[in-house]
Amino acid sequence: MKIKARLLIGAGISISLVLLFSLMVYVSFNEVAEENERELTAHEIHKTVSELDIIMYEYLTYREERMLQQWNSKYDSTAEIIEKAPEGEWKVIKLNYDDLKELFSKITANYEKEDNSELEERLVAEFLIKSHAIISDSSTIAEEAYNNAILAQKTANNSMVITFIILVVALMGVSLYTARRITEPLYKLAKGTKIIGKGDLKHVIDIKSRDEIGELASAFNQMTNDLKELDILKTQFLTTTSHELKTPITPIIIQSQMLLEGSLGHLTKKQKKSADIILRNMEHLNKLISDILDISKIQSARLKLVSSKAQIGVCIKETIENMKPAANQKKIIFITKIAALPKITFDKGRIEQVLTNLINNAIKFTPEKGKIMIESAKQGDSIIVKVKDIGMGIKKENLNKIFKPFAQVAPSYAINQKGTGLGLAICKGIIGKHGGKIWAESTFGKGSTFSFTLPIKRR
Repeated sequence: MKIKARLLIGAGISISLVLLFSLMVYVSFNEVAEENERELTAHEIHKTVSELDIIMYEYLTYREERMLQQWNSKYDSTAEIIEKAPEGEWKVIKLNYDDLKELFSKITANYEKEDNSELEERLVAEFLIKSHAIISDSSTIAEEAYNNAILAQKTANNSMVITFIILVVALMGVSLYTARRITEPLYKLAKGTKIIGKGDLKHVIDIKSRDEIGELASAFNQMTNDLKELDILKTQFLTTTSHELKTPITPIIIQSQMLLEGSLGHLTKKQKKSADIILRNMEHLNKLISDILDISKIQSARLKLVSSKAQIGVCIKETIENMKPAANQKKIIFITKIAALPKITFDKGRIEQVLTNLINNAIKFTPEKGKIMIESAKQGDSIIVKVKDIGMGIKKENLNKIFKPFAQVAPSYAINQKGTGLGLAICKGIIGKHGGKIWAESTFGKGSTFSFTLPIKRR
């Protein structure tokens, strides 16, 4: 289902819920209005019949024509109200009220006769009984109507609150469901693209929806497959080309060395200089090809270790001795702090390659007559090795970039420095293959510290 269709369905459900809530509120308040109307009618009837009773007393006392007219007028107005009252509880009052008119007519007619005292008393007594019964009944009905109105109002309020809560929960449910169906695939897509962006071409974005996001995820997966195939072709090309290039380089290096040593005859100064340039550039090219072979092995998971149990401290000391000639050229001194450590299993040649690379970088970026500190210590279940320099340092935003293949962070870190940009990437691959970690810390302008760990017990 397309995203637009999902949004339309969600909006339709939300509108339906709101309309249903509005209808329920209308019904509730309509019932409240009817109960209030009933209560007002009952109150008005009770009030007028009570007034009618008072007028009757005054008429019986004073027997004035004005009071007779008042009674008839009040009776008629009350009769109109009673006629409008609903059937049911008002039925008895309607019947009694009609009788009241008839009794009143008899009482007024009896005044004109002689010897009417006995009949008058009987009629008045009957009238008062009827009148009081009507007042009592109307009072009861008015009280019930008032209670019903209060109850209806409370019920309506409670219903409205409950309905509103249900509406809010339902709307939130619809919104969350709709949002989740849209945002969850987007989150997966964003996370997947980050993983793929970091170089993990084996990652598959698992989105099976048939909407635009699903189509986009499918396109990303297809792109990743294409990149994977291109990466394999690239690795194969680099490996094949590197091997092919190494074949003629080795004899060129040997021949250049023989020329410089004089094994092939005496050379002039100019010829020696030319042969030396050839040798240095061929050695640099040989190093570049070796690095390309190593990085291709790391990327294709074909890097193999030849491990044995040894002291990492011995490996560090031997590497420092090998690097002293390069350090002496800049009058750089090494300060070592190598702790007594247990033997661990590692590939001595590969770890020497890592140490050589890190120390060589430190020499490059440490000013003349500077210092390089090399430390090793036990840290939990691992051994940690640190190489500290006092060079120009690395900016914070570049710390994660320097371990990527062919990365040279310029101008702050690698300005005027030659390199392939593969050294630290190879170091990361070698340390990762050993089950360790490698990272850099730096304060720009004050130097850098490169650290790596090796597990004491390999899994």
